[in-house]
Amino acid sequence: MQSLYQQGARNIMVLNVPPAGCYPVSVQMLGPWNASALDSDGCLTALNSAIQASNAILKAGLDDLRARTADASIILADLYSIVKTLITNGSQFGKCILLLNFSCWTSDLMHSVALVLLNLLCRSLS
Repeated sequence: MQSLYQQGARNIMVLNVPPAGCYPVSVQMLGPWNASALDSDGCLTALNSAIQASNAILKAGLDDLRARTADASIILADLYSIVKTLITNGSQFGKCILLLNFSCWTSDLMHSVALVLLNLLCRSLS
């Protein structure tokens, strides 16, 4: 980030890590043998806890960078909360939820992120 800033970047968006412990591929690989490893939403507790800790470190680092670079706009896109909401309350998003279904079932993170963002766009247009 500092390198981007030094090269002139002043508008930066950083995506945090979504709750990979909710992806069916993760649950299928790690969850079936230990039901107590799952939270009330059917997500892997330990994996999501580690992701949340990592996201907190990222947020703290960005807060520090913002304090040192007042002329920059540094935005943290909270994919963790967005994806967790889509997974746990998908029905509130109506017809566009079909896109979410594809994003949940893929193990390709960037594909998942793209589909979640498409879902949000679809919702805003509805």
